[in-house]
Amino acid sequence: MRTGLPFLLLAVLLAPAILVPRSMAAESDDLLDEISLLNLLRGLELTRDQQARLLDLARRASDLRAEHRARQDAVRTEWARDLSHLRQALLSAEEHPDTSLEERVVAQEMRIYEIDGELTSRLQPLAAELALLLSPAQQAVVRTFQPCLIPPPSLRDPVRAGQAASGQPELDGALHDLDLLRALPESAFAALGRPLAEARLPEWSPLEGG
Repeated sequence: MRTGLPFLLLAVLLAPAILVPRSMAAESDDLLDEISLLNLLRGLELTRDQQARLLDLARRASDLRAEHRARQDAVRTEWARDLSHLRQALLSAEEHPDTSLEERVVAQEMRIYEIDGELTSRLQPLAAELALLLSPAQQAVVRTFQPCLIPPPSLRDPVRAGQAASGQPELDGALHDLDLLRALPESAFAALGRPLAEARLPEWSPLEGG
């Protein structure tokens, strides 16, 4: 079965996008990334139970992002204020602005990025739960899916979704996995790509040098 809302919530809320204002061009890129991810999620044909559990994951991810956004906004307010003071100091007749002000501005910027990293870390358990939701057949769809704007007629069609077969099933599977990881947008890699890579690493290791 397919529904729109759980897929949209998962794609938008679970992906750990950086919590900063987005330009129109960046928002367009994000929309393209989300459309590509939605093509994959819709092709999984999730059961009602899976959809309900995905919706719960999306809600929990939304709560985490709201919490982290509030923390980051507080730091950004102080950062903007101190940046304004630093700008005025640089425009004044002073030879050099207050060193403590410069250090504070740098520390605030670093804290903003740290909060992004903390959000990504806290989303990782949700991504692990997501991986456990999928059946082997659904995992195969994920492994062979090529992100795109217009989906193929069947997302489970290996000819359309991946490369030509090499005659070595294990190698073909590893190549599909690597293609998926390379094609994922940065905003989706931490939530979907890294768990896949960690899960498949034991299978890839014997293929090294092959």
